[in-house]
Amino acid sequence: MLNKELYTRNKNYSDYGGNFIEYNKLSGEKDNAIVVVLNNYENFIETYSRISDAFTTLFRDGYKYGIIFVVTVAVANAIRSRESQNFISKICLKMPNDYDYRDILGSPKGLIPADNFGRGILCIDGDESLEFQTADMCNRDDKTKYIIEYSKLLKEQFKSKKAPKIPILPDIAYVEDYMFELKGLDCVPIGVEINSLEVYVYNFLENKINLIASKAIKSHTYFLYALIKQMLTLENVKVNVIDALSIYRGNYENVNVYNDNLEQGFVRMYNSVSDDGKSQETNVFFILGVKEFKDKVKAKYGDKFEYLFTSVSKCKNNTFIFLDDSDSYKSLQVEDWYRKNINNTYGIWLGEDISTQVALGVTSLSMEDKGVMFPCISYPIYQGNYMICKYVVDGVDRENEE
Repeated sequence: MLNKELYTRNKNYSDYGGNFIEYNKLSGEKDNAIVVVLNNYENFIETYSRISDAFTTLFRDGYKYGIIFVVTVAVANAIRSRESQNFISKICLKMPNDYDYRDILGSPKGLIPADNFGRGILCIDGDESLEFQTADMCNRDDKTKYIIEYSKLLKEQFKSKKAPKIPILPDIAYVEDYMFELKGLDCVPIGVEINSLEVYVYNFLENKINLIASKAIKSHTYFLYALIKQMLTLENVKVNVIDALSIYRGNYENVNVYNDNLEQGFVRMYNSVSDDGKSQETNVFFILGVKEFKDKVKAKYGDKFEYLFTSVSKCKNNTFIFLDDSDSYKSLQVEDWYRKNINNTYGIWLGEDISTQVALGVTSLSMEDKGVMFPCISYPIYQGNYMICKYVVDGVDRENEE
């Protein structure tokens, strides 16, 4: 969120010396200053260590773009020296050691605040260090209650000036909350990226056959439903589900579902590929259990099965999405049609245990990422590189959200 704002302001201010004040003075536009308060910074960075370098950049560049940071720490060395250099105004309350004032503020030796509650030393804009006394805003015993009540008053008084809500990783990523990013089959929201907290969109048109894998795919049907719900809203897109695993329980209108009639589903696919380009409509085929599907239709359509998936690379109006267990993909990888027509450096892994699978070709996880675990975890993979997301779901009752 802050990086995006920094990028936008960098671009907008380029004709004004990259300066917030000059932009507001000369452009005819007015940007608000943004004040970011980070309380207990050392605990924040310990919890979110992977973004510490991003804050170093924000601390360095934020001020000239009107993004001001107020950071509190409990110990003198909580902020690294290269980050500390970006703060020209510093305030020290009572410190455990006298030399801490000199180390932090560069204050003269012997300038030590009196031992009074709220007394400290400050240095504003790099000027001389001065002793100060904090003023009480209310009775000290009532300060928490006072802050809560005064915050409510300010919120009511300035309704039109609320700060944007800080994005968080939701407990459950309901798909309807993210469908605003849906632009087409080449831009389908599939989850929330855990570092940036941005919506992650997936391109289901870059490859004609898309792989979705898991240790147990039947545990992730709510993700399947989220994809179906979105694709049903797209113009000229027809959704088909070939359920060889008997796990589909979706209740969506205008979906062709084949479970007990898998051979009929194969004929539907085969005809759609044969007639490709003759219609404006794009067919999306979700195949639940590719190996099982192949085994069940091979007696009648074995040669045509391989021919079909050898031909799809030339299709304009057919897209295939395979969903299966990693062990099933492993057995398919030795087959000629699979090796020649499927790029496994693209795909989506659902759930944990990505390090032990071979269905998708992905770079090794960092030690830090190996410890990341939460419900509905997913790993979208692009050219062998992974991101970590919480995947979107549909069919989960919002009333059960905790």
